[in-house]
Amino acid sequence: MKNLKRNKPYIINQANNFLLLALAAAVLIVRILGNIVFFTFNLLDNPVIAIWNVLAAFAIVFPVIIYFYRSNKESIGKMDNLTVNFFKDLRWIIILTTAFIISIFFLPDITSQNSRPGNIFSLLYIELFDAFGLFTSLFVYKFLHKWLMIRRHKKTKRNIKILSFSLIYFVLVDIYWTSINQDIAGVVGAIIFVILLAVTMTTARKNTWIALLPGNEKGKLILQSTLQIILSFIILFYAFDDNSDFYKSFLHYLSGLVPIVAMSYVYLIALLARIFLSAVAALPTSDIVERHSQGISSLSYLNNIVARNVEFEDLIEIVTKLAMNSTSAEAAWTEIYDSGRIRIMSATNFNPQRIVEVHQQFALKDKFTAFDRPYYISSIPESEEFHFLKKLLPFASSMIITPIITGKERIGSLIVCKHDEFGFEPDAINVMTAFSENVSIAIDNSRLLKEAIENEHYRRELQIAKEMQQKLLPSELQEIQNYSISAFSLPADVVGGDFYDVVNLSNGNPCVVIGDVSGKGMNAAFFMAHVKGVLLAHSKIASGPADLLMRMNETLIRSMEKQMFVTVSAVEIVNNSGMLRFARAGHTPLVIKAESIVNLMTPKGLGIGLVGPDIFDPVLEEIELTLSRNDVCLLFTDGVNELLGADNSEFGLEPLKRIAAMANPRDAKEIDIDIRNALAGHSVNGIQHDDMTVFSIVFNGN
Repeated sequence: MKNLKRNKPYIINQANNFLLLALAAAVLIVRILGNIVFFTFNLLDNPVIAIWNVLAAFAIVFPVIIYFYRSNKESIGKMDNLTVNFFKDLRWIIILTTAFIISIFFLPDITSQNSRPGNIFSLLYIELFDAFGLFTSLFVYKFLHKWLMIRRHKKTKRNIKILSFSLIYFVLVDIYWTSINQDIAGVVGAIIFVILLAVTMTTARKNTWIALLPGNEKGKLILQSTLQIILSFIILFYAFDDNSDFYKSFLHYLSGLVPIVAMSYVYLIALLARIFLSAVAALPTSDIVERHSQGISSLSYLNNIVARNVEFEDLIEIVTKLAMNSTSAEAAWTEIYDSGRIRIMSATNFNPQRIVEVHQQFALKDKFTAFDRPYYISSIPESEEFHFLKKLLPFASSMIITPIITGKERIGSLIVCKHDEFGFEPDAINVMTAFSENVSIAIDNSRLLKEAIENEHYRRELQIAKEMQQKLLPSELQEIQNYSISAFSLPADVVGGDFYDVVNLSNGNPCVVIGDVSGKGMNAAFFMAHVKGVLLAHSKIASGPADLLMRMNETLIRSMEKQMFVTVSAVEIVNNSGMLRFARAGHTPLVIKAESIVNLMTPKGLGIGLVGPDIFDPVLEEIELTLSRNDVCLLFTDGVNELLGADNSEFGLEPLKRIAAMANPRDAKEIDIDIRNALAGHSVNGIQHDDMTVFSIVFNGN
């Protein structure tokens, strides 16, 4: 019953939308039946019938327009799955336009001067053809309005008004064409036409989202845009020929309808041309999807900061800078609420004292704390609630306010700003949502860790978790013909979630797997046990390393907490002749020595548990390599390369590459010994802040 009440507004809206379409369909049927009667009695040329057709046409159009407007209003407010929805809408445009063009070829000849059909069947076809063409054009207008508003900027609304009024001008010119000076009207129309193309392309200038698409989706966008532009030109070819049956059929339906149909495709060509050019320009760039791994790196970095017992003030400073970088913001500040007092802990490109003054003058804290999740102010000058900030903080024209919560208490806010209105991309909200959750966890972990270490009971629990973690690692590794393999894992003082194993895939091939669960403490250790179980379950049915990672992600995305994720590397040993297949899900690179040359291999892949299969699977890349005798592969977790030395420098990747280069011919266990000695020599008094795990593979065959 509660769910029914909650969904009642949605059900009512859907019912109203259905009634609108039903009304339009009913009027269409009545119009067709009426015109068939009028045709039978030879009354179609009667002026009264012309008025009937006009009124009926408007009665059909207005419900459809209202339905599309409502649909757009709901869509514009949603910021999720924008790229998927854009391709879906464009695909529908292509389908409808293609069907529209095909129907043109079956139009009956309309030879009479008054565009009167020759028989009842011709009349019926023309009525349905015109109604379908009108619906298709209105759908195009819906598409244009929706995506121009979703990707809007400061002048979008003004430009849409210009396009709308220009459309009215062309309709009036078409209706009164025979009673005006056609030469002057033609020149004016050509000038306005060029201006409209420029206005449409200017309105569609916010196309930075295209640069974020993977290469295959950019190609798909170019292909679909090109196809629709060609189809649109075909429609315009018929629309601008006033002797064509296409033109005469619409003249029969409603005078002035041709410009409505034609201009929809003119605007569409301008929009898609701009998108096409942006996609072509962005095509040579590297795959931007990998850039989103910066968010993953930021979260990992936060966990490392907590493990190093960084002071609270330093943590806030780091968080502020990471938030700016992840959202491409130009200014930011973090404020903490301490016993009724507001402290500006970190500020970039803002005067902290000025922010405090604004708080005191306008009770800004109350406005900020009204939001329990990241809140996007797309245009501060247009905001009814926050427009005063533009004068007080002139640098900020758009802003995202993100709560900082520990437990159930709001302890502060993180604010990122841009100079431009509508400056943030929609996915910036998702980035800040992740920061809101993970910053809170980082702060909680930092506080809890300091308190827990002083508690002997908690120390015992940590020891139990550490022992459990070690028991989940294999005591012995299976032997693989023509390969020498070895592994070790050195847990940190605070337990974590490193794991490794050798599993057999469905084809019987062994597969080396190494992974790192995000976070620290018992949560990470316990969740590592869950991940290990999922790995063992799916390895039996997986056909390769990429397939294994996809299956693991599909299972874990449903059961993982939002703040958790797992990075994993998987190497399948295809045969005993040195052939390997490698895939990684956001994990560290593979160090490989092949024919005396040491390289890092980093195929594309996102961490498990961050995104669903629709994003995870297309990004994941699997590479194949063949080893020669004494070639080496090293897999490791980030605790190895991030191990701090006496000068606060990280261990890095170069020592691993040097050890791999010297391994000729060597046993994998000897390589492990060299790496452990190098790590011990680099660390400060043997102190480490993260688990360190290494898996060595040496090919001994021919």
